[in-house]
Amino acid sequence: LVTNLYVSLQYVHVNYDTIAATETLVYIGSTFHANSNVTLVMQQCDLQLKTATGNGISMYFVNVALPTVTGVTILIEDSVFLWEDGSANSNDAYALRVYPFSGGVDSLYVTMRNVSMNAVVATGPGNIRFLVMDPNKKTISNGNVAIHDSRVTYSGPLGHASVVEAHNLTNTDVAVYNTVVDFASTATSGGDIAVMRLDGLITSSNVTVATSSLRAAAADSTTDSPRILFILGVELVDSHLVFNTSSLAVLAMRESVALYFAELAPGNALHWTRSSLTVDGCEVEAHSSGTDGSGHYFKSLMFNNAELNDGGVFIRGNNVSIQGYGGWGGAFLAMMGAESRLTTSAFVVEDNTVNIEDVDNANGVVLYSPTTSSAVSVKRNRMTFNATGYTYMVMVLNDVNASSIASTENSLTTRSRLSAMFTFQLSRTVHASVLESTGDAAAFLPVGDATASFNLFWEIIGSDVTESRFTFANVSFVSNDTSRQFVHFAKWYDNTGSGRFHRSTLELVDSDVAITGGGAAVSSLFVI
Repeated sequence: LVTNLYVSLQYVHVNYDTIAATETLVYIGSTFHANSNVTLVMQQCDLQLKTATGNGISMYFVNVALPTVTGVTILIEDSVFLWEDGSANSNDAYALRVYPFSGGVDSLYVTMRNVSMNAVVATGPGNIRFLVMDPNKKTISNGNVAIHDSRVTYSGPLGHASVVEAHNLTNTDVAVYNTVVDFASTATSGGDIAVMRLDGLITSSNVTVATSSLRAAAADSTTDSPRILFILGVELVDSHLVFNTSSLAVLAMRESVALYFAELAPGNALHWTRSSLTVDGCEVEAHSSGTDGSGHYFKSLMFNNAELNDGGVFIRGNNVSIQGYGGWGGAFLAMMGAESRLTTSAFVVEDNTVNIEDVDNANGVVLYSPTTSSAVSVKRNRMTFNATGYTYMVMVLNDVNASSIASTENSLTTRSRLSAMFTFQLSRTVHASVLESTGDAAAFLPVGDATASFNLFWEIIGSDVTESRFTFANVSFVSNDTSRQFVHFAKWYDNTGSGRFHRSTLELVDSDVAITGGGAAVSSLFVI
């Protein structure tokens, strides 16, 4: 039993080499329950672990393993952790692990300030974790975790990596400030790379990443799992996630998602209730190496099989650059998966700049989820696409019921074979809803390809539209491509024989439509 324990380590230097088995430098543990009041302070420490041989072993710089503990305070500052792995196998390293292996933690307070963790791996792939809080399916409650002014670097073949990994939080805030994560000089083997990785149940908690940066690289030939900078497989209740003024860069990527929100397991949708995500003022960069990006796909933000109820997503003031080198595609925001839902929620995308180049297909906002009693706002975004296939600014691929989609003062400049400002597809239902486009501008640049097909401001394919209104006011549509086959401002096309446009309106008010170039076989204002 551990109770009322205070440990202080100052100016400690350790160089432990030729390690061949799992090893821990600082260990606080117990096999008894009801531990309490444990404090660990580490200042100005220099700790080095060197793995010579071994396979699947773990290096722990600090490991706190107390079952059912109340009152844990950990302060680590002005310290350096170095892991060197000279083995020919895959091993792990942890700067700090909090592991109540058979019970939860109440009142956990962790501060890591000006701490550097550096890893040098010869063969690997190695796995590195800065801070892990794993209550073994129990709960960490009533706490505060903060990482300030720290740095995590890695050299060599990389597997999985994370700055913060947490499971099952209740009334516990987690924040990463002014922290640099640099994996740009290494090649990954297909593992996940995360500033923050959460799973389990997150209740009444706030998670923040601010003024931080992450750079990661992957070998261009790698075909394993995506490079992921933020992972969330979690049920979120009364909680909030914030990314503020940070930068995320994926260099030489194969497939990647900058902010990724996924189901806990196939068939078990991710649930958000009365919770929100805010991404504000961030820089996102992704590109392939060399000239062959074939098969690559990058999304800045992706929900995969996620249900959002009574919550909000706010994406504001971000700069996104995707360079595909002929890759399969790029997307700014995507809500995907057959189990996705957007219900009584707000989805706000404002003041973002998006540039997607040299891809087959490019998209701005993709909503595959059914949208019910919700408000989607796309406002003052500047999007530039250069693709060989199709490009869409707003793409709706499922039912819209009693909801509004408002697009205001957006600018789309695109060069592709098939381009549209808005598209509704896949024979879905649009009922008692409103789509408004006000002050939007779309410019479709020449492709110079005789097989070029469509330029459209708005299209709806095979959908059942009832009691809805589509209004376009003060918009600008410019197309001047001599190779274009079809140019229409608005097109409603029933390719299934089951679509309707019933008790609904389509309005075009005070707008400029210019179709020039003389190459269009068919051009019109409206096609129904």
